[in-house]
Amino acid sequence: MNDIISKYFIELSDVTIIISALFAIFFYRKYKHTVVRYFIYYMIYVAFVDVFGDYTWYIYRYERLNFIRDALKGTLIERNFWWYNIFWVLGSAVFLSAYFSKLLKSTLYKKVIMGLCGLVILTFILRIIVDVHSLFQSIMSVNLVFGSLVIITCIVFYFIEILQSDKILNFLYSFNSIASSTLFIWFLIITPLTFYDLYFNSADWNFVFLRHYIYFFSNLFMYGMFSLALAWCNPNFDLESNLD
Repeated sequence: MNDIISKYFIELSDVTIIISALFAIFFYRKYKHTVVRYFIYYMIYVAFVDVFGDYTWYIYRYERLNFIRDALKGTLIERNFWWYNIFWVLGSAVFLSAYFSKLLKSTLYKKVIMGLCGLVILTFILRIIVDVHSLFQSIMSVNLVFGSLVIITCIVFYFIEILQSDKILNFLYSFNSIASSTLFIWFLIITPLTFYDLYFNSADWNFVFLRHYIYFFSNLFMYGMFSLALAWCNPNFDLESNLD
């Protein structure tokens, strides 16, 4: 089992995310009149970002794609850091901030989230202006951690509102509640790994394998929960008065 995960980590991760996105598309009609539809958009977005972002793995692993590897060799996009920095480090923080702003009722919480989201965008742009090569050379760890903390803040605000209302009674039947809890757990597990990324190289294969296992099972848990929640939850508990 461990050997399979190590050898096919990327393929297994992509399959997990694709299946989750297909579940989201299948259940879209069930939730199309609720805020959940924005989360479904996010799930599809993540699947696209993750699968396309793995182009560096596939062009080296599969010989029939070697011509793409040769074409990209020596270019700024030979490695996929630029893609994840733009569409994951920045994109996820912005996407989820917008999603939670749809869920929250408090004007203060909304303003705080929009302010933090603006700071995420501003710090990202300033980082690129100061050192444009950082976009292509590695994952921008500081920006990633900042974005993760903003998302966790959004979730905490949502939990506070849930606890202060009677929605807590329907917690287990609300997709937004289950998705928020799942995201919270996932970010608490994954974010600390960012501080150890300097060990993610061939000089320490034990850490590489450990990181693969943590990411794989964390993703399996998260996307599995999203899929189960889409099937289980009642859309009537996710109807929001602030839905556009």
